[in-house]
Amino acid sequence: MVSPRARFVGITPNTEMGAVDFGPVEEAAAEWTRDSTHGGKYTDVFIALRNLLTAAGDGADSSAVAATAIANFIRDEARRPAPANYDARRPGSADERELFVIVCWRIMDYMACCVPPRHPWHAALVGAVRRLHARGDESIFSSPDKAYRKWSDLFELCYNFWDSYDSMLPFEHLTNEEHDSPEARKLVTEWKNWISWFAQMPRDIATPSIAVRAIEPIEEPADSSPTKAECEFWTACEWLIHTAGTVFDALMARRAGREQAVRPRLSMERWELWKRRLAELAAPDRVDAETKQRVARAIASMEAAEAAYRAAGGRGRVEEKGEEKDQER
Repeated sequence: MVSPRARFVGITPNTEMGAVDFGPVEEAAAEWTRDSTHGGKYTDVFIALRNLLTAAGDGADSSAVAATAIANFIRDEARRPAPANYDARRPGSADERELFVIVCWRIMDYMACCVPPRHPWHAALVGAVRRLHARGDESIFSSPDKAYRKWSDLFELCYNFWDSYDSMLPFEHLTNEEHDSPEARKLVTEWKNWISWFAQMPRDIATPSIAVRAIEPIEEPADSSPTKAECEFWTACEWLIHTAGTVFDALMARRAGREQAVRPRLSMERWELWKRRLAELAAPDRVDAETKQRVARAIASMEAAEAAYRAAGGRGRVEEKGEEKDQER
């Protein structure tokens, strides 16, 4: 079985639009299928998802088309009748439908590492999850004994994310001397792609607490590892770009005494510290042009969150950019 970190090694994203190498993911899926003790059909799921992405074409609406197709595929397969070998009364009885959803999450997670944030397929993978989440209280499975499984909960997806987050941090495995090696650059690129995917998940997964955990490392001066500093900086920018509104709303709710659950603690002092650290870390001699653009977007998102909160009179939750409200089918 491929280890959580090993699955990312060798995946080589191509930053050219339309050119994404899923070959290593296909190889890993084949190995997971062979090693599966529970009948997980990773290869079949990978091929289906890849075909849905490519079938959407390269038009202006290709991301939305692919996202809808993937969401509908997962929903329809999950709603199939219970398999003949499934017995709800028997503990541990295999349910291929639950396994199918878990396999989908895992394959989509791996595919996201290969796709740069600006690529249409990145938006398609994010959009598919958001469309499923938007189904709210609709039951994922057709069996009455599983009626409590709702799409709003995104069955097992959050556990998959944390397994990935804690196991594939590239700077945990590299020395300073390895920072500029081809292997290190691949790991960092995969991490950046994956973090962008994680940060754009619905709020049930990308919560303010998780966002703060992802952003807070930039509060301290960078240590001797350039890879660690680069990854932490990118991670903070990506989460602020996509979740600044949620985080600021939670901050203000806490100040008003309406929210005590955000952990670690939020404060305006901390919020302003993040903006200062981003500006400091984006000094001309420290980062490239692409990173400067992401810093500018992160700070702009923070300022937009403040403005939106003021415009709402300090009442409602700030809507995140890209939040899916539409319902397909």
